[in-house]
Amino acid sequence: MEFRTISYLNIPCFPISLERIQDSCLKEREVAIAPRSSDRAKLWAVSSEARRSGLFKGMTVSQAKRMAPGLILVEPNPDLYKQVNRKLETAIKKWLPVYEFEREGKIYLDYTGFRRLYGSPEDFSLQLRRLLKNDFSLDCSLGHAANKLVAKAAAKEVIKEEMKRNDQILSIESGEEAPFLSPLNVETLPIVRTLKSRRSTRTHDIFADLNLRTVADLAALNRLYLTAAFGPFHAETIYQMARGIDPRPVVPPKSELTVFSENHLEKETNNIFDLNFKVENLLEEVCARLRAIGQYARSLKIGLRYSDYKYIEREKKFDEPFQFQHQVSKEVRKLFTHLLNRRVTIRYMSLEACALTKCEIQLSLFQSADENKKLGIDQALDEINEKFQGKVLLGRKLLA
Repeated sequence: MEFRTISYLNIPCFPISLERIQDSCLKEREVAIAPRSSDRAKLWAVSSEARRSGLFKGMTVSQAKRMAPGLILVEPNPDLYKQVNRKLETAIKKWLPVYEFEREGKIYLDYTGFRRLYGSPEDFSLQLRRLLKNDFSLDCSLGHAANKLVAKAAAKEVIKEEMKRNDQILSIESGEEAPFLSPLNVETLPIVRTLKSRRSTRTHDIFADLNLRTVADLAALNRLYLTAAFGPFHAETIYQMARGIDPRPVVPPKSELTVFSENHLEKETNNIFDLNFKVENLLEEVCARLRAIGQYARSLKIGLRYSDYKYIEREKKFDEPFQFQHQVSKEVRKLFTHLLNRRVTIRYMSLEACALTKCEIQLSLFQSADENKKLGIDQALDEINEKFQGKVLLGRKLLA
């Protein structure tokens, strides 16, 4: 029986790494990503140089400026980060079928069963690092272990100064999990981070009260003491993770065929007439793509990003599959109007057709003349589009 082999690919400060690719002047400087419109805004990400000055994610801009006068603030560009992350996913899935994105720039890779194809985990990791460097100009660290917990901890330890290596790869052999985790901070365990984030619970300060600073401190407690301190629901999980045991599987993303269209607004606006016009254009493009590939959709997702970077998304499911704009236009306008509940301007919008099917629509026996006219118009527009554009482009997820 082959043991599990899990890798954790970590691109340090993923948003800042992308910003540095676009602007080389940011390299080796104290950089933080945050909205510059308000000193009360929170930092989205900080570079390693800024972290040495005491800055951290979630700190206010005003506090960060006091601690690091030379700090360079970069306006967030979340759409760029998502776009690069999608391209990264496309590249990764060509190599391994089982992967899980924890978040942007952080990926679990299940290497179990692929040793004959790719060789040792270290050899495969070197190929991945070369791929990221050549195709994306990104550096990464990788950790190998028998489970997700230890693999992530290994990748995080690699980037620390005292553990830095030329190959940026650290492997933890089976049976060495507990000794490796022992000197690390308790927040290395995801269950501890979860408990500390719940400020309303009594477990928030219990680690400081009991002087539990390292994983070894937790491992020294038996199940009885852990149950008394954290309750029976969390005690067993803490007991197992403190000893390097983590049964969580790598969960691959759902592969669902979708058609996607988006619009990055050149000028931010909250003009309802302009926004409705843009939504209609997105819907027209999505429906044209559906007809081009011979698919019908059963649901639509509308996404909006405001100028203050808040992102909202809603989904509308339909009783009957659709392929033409006029079939769902009225419902889409209602959903879009419902989303516009703020006075902040909008900078980005997207529309995604989901739950695709080849099943054709059951046409009405007594179809109205108006319905036939609308179908004729859509078909005529498709013919014009095909004649002058050559072909209809597919959505980003279909191209992936």
